[in-house]
Parts: sequence; C-alpha cells; structure tokens
Amino acid sequence: MNTTPADQDSPTGAVALGRGWLWPAVLVTALLTLSYLPGHDARDGLDVLASTVAALGLLALSVALPRAARSRVLGDHGPLVLFGATGPGLDRPDRPVRRRLLAIGASVGVSAVALWVSALMTASLPVERSAHAVSLILVSVNIWLLLSNLVTAPPFGGWSFLLAMIDAVGTAPHRRLVHARRLGRVGVLAVSVLLGAWAAVIGHPMLLFGALVLAWYGWIAPAMAVADDAISRFLGRRRVGDLLRPVATQFDTRDLVAEVASTLPPNGVALVFRDAGLAGAIGPRQVAHLSPEMNLLRCGQAMVPIDELSMVSATAPAVDLLPHLGRHGFVVVWAGAGFGYVEEHDLRERIVIAADMRRRVQEAESRDTSGRP
Repeated sequence: MNTTPADQDSPTGAVALGRGWLWPAVLVTALLTLSYLPGHDARDGLDVLASTVAALGLLALSVALPRAARSRVLGDHGPLVLFGATGPGLDRPDRPVRRRLLAIGASVGVSAVALWVSALMTASLPVERSAHAVSLILVSVNIWLLLSNLVTAPPFGGWSFLLAMIDAVGTAPHRRLVHARRLGRVGVLAVSVLLGAWAAVIGHPMLLFGALVLAWYGWIAPAMAVADDAISRFLGRRRVGDLLRPVATQFDTRDLVAEVASTLPPNGVALVFRDAGLAGAIGPRQVAHLSPEMNLLRCGQAMVPIDELSMVSATAPAVDLLPHLGRHGFVVVWAGAGFGYVEEHDLRERIVIAADMRRRVQEAESRDTSGRP
C-alpha cells in the first residue's frame, strides 16, 4: 500500500517539506552538531548553530533545484517539495517520453553544476574552518544526487529513466513495470557490485555496508512498485461497496473471547453488540494478539470500541480504504441495509487473484493477436 505525496492541498507554487522530511533533517543536524563541525574548529555554540543552519539550507537547496528544473520541463505547477515524495508525474506513461527524458537530463545538469560550484568552494576554504565542513557536506550531497540517477529502483532518478526507456520502445502498459522490475534489479546489483569493489579497494567498511543495503533495497523496491501498481489498478475502478463482505458473526459484550476465536472464519470480522446497539468489532489481528490466558476475557474487553472503529460508506471510492486498514486490520462499512466489512488480508488475496487473472487474460490476448496473419 503505497504512500502518497504529502501536502497535495498546498497552493500552486508553494514550497512544502513533504512527507518524510523530519528524519533526514534530524540525522544531518545530529551529525553536524555532535561530530563533524566540532572537528572543524566550530566549538562555539553560536558557530555550530550557524553552520548547522547553513548546511541544512544548502542541503535543501541542492535537493530543491533539480526538482524545480524537472518540474519546469514537465510543466507541473504543484508545490515544490524539498524532502520526501514528489508524486509519480515523472513516471506516468501518458507523459511524452521525450519530455520525461529532458526533465531527467535537466535535473542531472543542475546537480552537476551544483557539484562543480561546491567543489570550487571546498578548494578555496581553509580546511580547519567550519565553512569547509559545510562545503564538504554540500559536495557529498550533490555527488549522491548525481549517483542516484544510476540507481534503477524507485524513487530514484535511474528508475524514472528506466521507465522512460521502456515506454519509448512501446512496451504494453500492463507489462512495463514487470520489465522494469527485472531490468531494475540487474542495474542496482551492478551498481552495488561496483560500489562494493570500490569500498574494498579503499578499505572503507561503511561504504561496503552501503553497497549491501543498496543491493537489498534494489531487490525489494521494484517488486513493491509492481505490487503498488496492481493495487492501484484494482482499487481505482471500484467503490467500497464492491469489496465488502457481509458480517455474519455477531457477539455480545459479555460473551467470551474464546468463543470468538473458535468460530470466527479466516479473515472474518465479528461485530460486538450491547443492549444499546453496536459496541465494537473484533478482527483477525485482535484474535491473533490474544494469549491462551486471555481467552477468558469478555468480548467487551478485547474488541475495538465503536469510537475507535474505522467506518466508511459503501459508496466511497475504494482507495479511501487504504489509510484505514492499517489501523486495526479491518474497516466496518455501512451499506444502508446493514453492516459489512473489508479485511486487509482478504483484500490482499483478492487483489493478487485479480492481478493474476488479468495478467493471464492479457497474455492470451497478446498471443492471439501476434498469431494472426
């Protein structure tokens, strides 16, 4: 279940931090404040603070400028996101391939110029001063931004370039991510091997660790992109009412949890009532977390209370389920004539089955089409 770009409601042209900005900023601040800057004659508190702010500002600028150039070429007019996800605009197959490649080239060019400028700054500053440390950080950031265009895994620039090239050769829309997964894994493994070899030559264990992490991520991330695409295709054409199952199991708040555990069907959800009406619900996740000693609890003690239940309308778009399913593992749906539910494992199984059937049908149609005279 993919994350979505943050701050979609920002006004046109606004600057947004974006989702996932906090931890990079905290890590960079801690690195600068506790170790790097004090080692470059920045021992005064005010000097450390000023250098940290300058480094963070230059880091944000290094990230923002390539993204601004890319958005300019693509014609996007949304907010400029300094950190975090910026949306799938560069990877959309309906965008002209030439424009997407130009956007990637523009961002690479901006990072290359930024690297050149920061390298000149580094060469001209005294090594013992904190400004030299800040400029070294700027050099490192821009080197990474350039190298990320070789990493063929989402959300790096190399993945966007790979998708653009796959679209350029006319790959069928339902096969583009499958091909990208295969080629992307090969590309990331190649980069990881080169990075590991370089780490061995210079004797840098942390760089070797980074190569291993990159290989692991490059193997997982393309598969997640394929799964996210299948989920998006499945949910994009449906309403919540198309996916719900009727609630066939009901209990009273005074019933034992052991009875729920023994009668609840796989991936099923039980509603719990009291005299005044619906009190809560129990799903597979709640049952799985119960120890044998807790089976003597009453349903009223183990249920998700009604004020914490995630409830949506049957007429809502199916994609509205995603942010709710992660909370308790199920969503209770009001269908007008009664209650239904959508459970996360059940939904995942249906998506997998639908995606497999769709793939088989499309492959059969492709064989029939290619076999015609």
